Amino acid sequence: PPPVARQAANWAGPVIATAPANNGDGNITGQVFDFAGAPEILSFTGRFSNLGRAHVSLDKSYLYLGLESVMLPDDADVYAFLEVPGVPGVSSLAGLGNGILDPSGQGVDALDFLGNLSFGNFHPSVACVLGDEYADGTLRSFRRPGLTNALGQGVFRLMAGFPSVEGIRLQQFNRSPQDNAPAPEQNADLIELAIPRTVLGDLAAGSVIRLGIVTARGLDTVGRTRFVDTGYIGNGLTGGGYQGSSLEGLEVQLPDDPYPNDQNLTLQARADGMLVLDWSTVPGRRYDLQSTDRLTGVWLSEPGYPRDAVSIHGQQVVPNLEVTRFYRTRLAP
Repeated sequence: PPPVARQAANWAGPVIATAPANNGDGNITGQVFDFAGAPEILSFTGRFSNLGRAHVSLDKSYLYLGLESVMLPDDADVYAFLEVPGVPGVSSLAGLGNGILDPSGQGVDALDFLGNLSFGNFHPSVACVLGDEYADGTLRSFRRPGLTNALGQGVFRLMAGFPSVEGIRLQQFNRSPQDNAPAPEQNADLIELAIPRTVLGDLAAGSVIRLGIVTARGLDTVGRTRFVDTGYIGNGLTGGGYQGSSLEGLEVQLPDDPYPNDQNLTLQARADGMLVLDWSTVPGRRYDLQSTDRLTGVWLSEPGYPRDAVSIHGQQVVPNLEVTRFYRTRLAP
């Protein structure tokens, strides 16, 4: 196993593609894995899987997790667990689900039936179920090709019922850059995930988080367990198989914000044709969101602005009018 040591994240915002899949294999032609330069966190090889290398990055809006060179069979899922400061976590998954195989109900049975995994010196509040090229979002009833049961994939809170984590961006694909040649399987070799900092307790730059990742396959419906592999990313894993296993997360030092005074206004298109504006804020300060049709024109405040910030992010959804429009944010008196 890698030596126990605090790992380092870097300040970067990898580009996660948002276009619909178009290559016949659940992927986007030309998409790339661009965690280049991010420190690599090495994995310990298991009996039937290898988690490759993990990367962690941070920017003003998101915490990013990248997995590169993942290898797993088509009846297995990758489980990534996150502990973040100030958000209550759990010591095991026991009692969080309803104990019923119900993909059309509560769903996310991949977590409900992992009762044989606990956490040592580690209290994660978020679980990510990953590993399939066709699962580029939170899908509570998604079925892996090697399983009879639909166990789900996506990002979930570790509390009763496993609520979905809102606002995530997820891409799971096969090659970088992605070509048009479908593989004979749909196991994701490359995984890019962005989680909004606002849903992680307004995660602060410079914080220390903990990360633990394992793989599990199969399903024991009587024991409500899965077969946990011996490979992992973390500070240690004891047990394995259908018996009890305990995962210890490793510490990851997040970077300080190199641009603390930069509001970092970004824009992202949604599938429904709307646009999402996002910018960094300081809670308690007042901000104005303005727009104009030409840079030499008059800047007008958007409806409801100026307003006081209540978190480290401001966000506004606006229609895509298919005309040139400029936006800016300013500190307001």
